[in-house]
Amino acid sequence: MQHRESRPVRGIGAVDVIDYTREDFTDGRRRFDVVIDIGGNRPVARLRRALMPRGTLVITGGENGGPWLGGTERNLRAQLLSPFVAQKLTAFVCPRARQ
Repeated sequence: MQHRESRPVRGIGAVDVIDYTREDFTDGRRRFDVVIDIGGNRPVARLRRALMPRGTLVITGGENGGPWLGGTERNLRAQLLSPFVAQKLTAFVCPRARQ
């Protein structure tokens, strides 16, 4: 079933669009070249399990808004781990607009 929300993403070339509330894509049964994590609620280790051996993980959101790093803890952990694994782990961070 194609969800209405997946149409714009498919329009820019995504082959698979996964509704993480309905499917656990990190269970290791399927592997992807690129995972763009927008949900912000899965550990990096689980996300890496969904990647091909030389796949790319892009973390786009902060998760908990921690007191020290404002929700970027997982992004920083991925950046620190990336040089030591074959997979590319990166973050896309956009500063919050001032109101």
